[in-house]
Amino acid sequence: MKKQWKILLSIALVTVLITACGTGGETSENQTSGNEYENLTDAEKQVVNFEEMVTAKIELLDGQYFFTLINNSDEDIDLSFSSTQEYEYTITNSNKEHLYTYSMDKMFAEMFVERTIAPNKDYVTEVDVEYLVNLEDGTYTLEIWSVALETNDLRSKIEITINQENLGTYVGQIDNNSVEIIDSNGEPKAYRLTDEVRSSISTLETDDKVKYLFYEQDGQLFLTLIEESN
Repeated sequence: MKKQWKILLSIALVTVLITACGTGGETSENQTSGNEYENLTDAEKQVVNFEEMVTAKIELLDGQYFFTLINNSDEDIDLSFSSTQEYEYTITNSNKEHLYTYSMDKMFAEMFVERTIAPNKDYVTEVDVEYLVNLEDGTYTLEIWSVALETNDLRSKIEITINQENLGTYVGQIDNNSVEIIDSNGEPKAYRLTDEVRSSISTLETDDKVKYLFYEQDGQLFLTLIEESN
């Protein structure tokens, strides 16, 4: 039965009216009602059942975004991809205007890729969000989804607030992952280090005037650029 399930999922290139996170008690406009479910083909039902077994979430750890698929079932979940691309995402502004799609400026090798998520385990993918450093001040929505053939855009989204400061005074490192900067209003603030700035702080000294960029997520401030200001 498992082999038959996997084959049906692999060929099920269909549109199913559900979303990955639709696990609540009420039927939303994107979920499949009882009557609709009965009218689906066997292959379409397999996709519905699959997405009820897996949930998606976005996590932010030390300034890096991760897209996680969680297997909530008691059996292996097999994912298959038609290329080396395993996720897609979009960034929109507060006016819901589309700004960027991850794949719009990238090339992916065409090949069949398989991933397996063990029961009650998760599959974590590091997400390339370099485009965020190009954004001006404001609030944006990052929406990420899986492009596995078995899923119907299994997705999750979060809001990100981008803030930019022109000048400040560098105080120093608080620990290995954060620094303190006094902003232009004279207020000291702690900023988490992202990979982009770790090498930059090695050249800074206490009381150096600096120009820096950062964004805010879940109440934390993350540096994306810092340099000495002349």
